[in-house]
Amino acid sequence: MSSSGDLITLFVGLELLSLSSYILVGIRKHDRKSNEASMKYVINGGISTAITLFGMSYLYGVTGSVNLGEMSRTMAGMTDGQLQYIMGLAFFMVFVGVSFKIAAAPFHMWAPDVYEGAPTPVAAFLSVISKMAGFVIILRLFLSLFLTASGDTFGALDFWIKIISI
Repeated sequence: MSSSGDLITLFVGLELLSLSSYILVGIRKHDRKSNEASMKYVINGGISTAITLFGMSYLYGVTGSVNLGEMSRTMAGMTDGQLQYIMGLAFFMVFVGVSFKIAAAPFHMWAPDVYEGAPTPVAAFLSVISKMAGFVIILRLFLSLFLTASGDTFGALDFWIKIISI
């Protein structure tokens, strides 16, 4: 994911990691806690995937490309105010979806149940790897796309950067 050059490989890499994580949480087939944790993780992961993918579809719809370099160049030259609002919505949706993946507050409701139901080595693995993957996506998308965007809407990014850092 860290070296992906387009949204498709970024998304496929994230989902391959997620699917294997769902399986690892439910690896104890005869343990009810493990089964429940895996099911909760699948449901919350599916919701976060849908939100992230919907935001990425807005990015593709506005820029007309899935290549991150081309998207960045398109966003830097964007002057239409209505498209900038759609880009703001895409930013918000991708941020919320990835926040589920990294268990950032207030999107962390799945983490205690999953960590309690998963075997200890799996919980330790998830506590590091899922966060690292989410931060890679945040850095890859937000630094390469949204910080290069022009216009008044992204002047408000200073406000969002403060909110995100809190």
